[in-house]
Amino acid sequence: MPPYPPFYGGDAIYSSHLIEALAKAGASVAVLCQAPDRREVPGIPETAGVTWRIVCARQRRQAASLFSTLPSLAYRFGGVKIRAALEEELGAKDWDAILIDHIGTGWAIAPILRHYRNRTPPVLAYVSHNHEETTRYDVYRDFHGALFMKFGLFLDAIKTTRLERRVTECVNLITVNTEEDRALFQTHKLAAHLLTLPPGYDGPVRERSPDFAEIPRRVVVLGSFNWVAKRMNLEAFLAIASPRFEAAGAEIVVVGDMPDGYGKAIEARFGAVRAVGRVEDVYSFLRESRVGIIPEQSGGGFKHKALSYIFQRLPIACLEGSVAGLPMRAGEGILVFPDMKRLVEGVLESLDDAHLLNRLQGRAFSQCREGFSWAERGEWLLAGLRKG
Repeated sequence: MPPYPPFYGGDAIYSSHLIEALAKAGASVAVLCQAPDRREVPGIPETAGVTWRIVCARQRRQAASLFSTLPSLAYRFGGVKIRAALEEELGAKDWDAILIDHIGTGWAIAPILRHYRNRTPPVLAYVSHNHEETTRYDVYRDFHGALFMKFGLFLDAIKTTRLERRVTECVNLITVNTEEDRALFQTHKLAAHLLTLPPGYDGPVRERSPDFAEIPRRVVVLGSFNWVAKRMNLEAFLAIASPRFEAAGAEIVVVGDMPDGYGKAIEARFGAVRAVGRVEDVYSFLRESRVGIIPEQSGGGFKHKALSYIFQRLPIACLEGSVAGLPMRAGEGILVFPDMKRLVEGVLESLDDAHLLNRLQGRAFSQCREGFSWAERGEWLLAGLRKG
């Protein structure tokens, strides 16, 4: 699996909870992952039934992936040390199942198949986080920067498609986190069984409805902004929202992990923006905002931030197609808009309507309260692996 802990970003949070849930369902789970090249291995949670092998290794340079048959993520996360560790683990015991978590670990399919070439392999599963073929071409399409970067994204989309199809053709089970991704994988006519595993939620829950009149005229954008697609989405939103919010005397707070210097750069470029970066307590920022924004026009999969918004009783405003996996209908528990301009206009129109905001958060909270159990996800995954 890709490098973690620590568990920052939706992909790592999803994987870490799925590992824990699978162990609690009764499986004995061995995790092989990678950490940055440093002397001290990062702390990891102690969970019964889970053993960790963390390989400290420097990621390979992203630019060098241009000369590899692997896409950027799989190239960077598939260095010599982690490959050697995988070979050792494959020979260490007779595994009942092997899970390839994320396309960034897609490189592992080749050594796994090679190891079992003369015998029947265990159950092989691919834990997807997106339908990567669709996602990577969307990112390429929506990128409007330097031509060499756009060419790199196009090349990466081709290589990601090739790797994703190779992995999914070789496994017995594919997990997806939305029904929309399931439908996309079904178009490939794969032999593998498809299992939908939306994320669960185990964070704090705000039991009482907020008094929006007492909350500053502020919206929040929560996320992890290390991937270019996430920064593209954020900047497309801020380009339209910044002057409108500044004129309206409202504030946009951006919370989440981001590259060094990125927060200061967007504060300098866009008015009405406060970028606080990664914080230990994101929930305090959610409780002090009136609307949670999901400005995702590139990048698929389940948006984990949505559950944090919902269980902190924060109304959600988003673009069409960006909240796959949630039960709410547009206008009934969530505000959905066709484009960035309408999203900005709609949020500003709603910002002082306490009745609307309370109706939205109340319906979203009641519709999602019982539907996102990690324990249930672990049981589903274990059953899927046993089915093979």
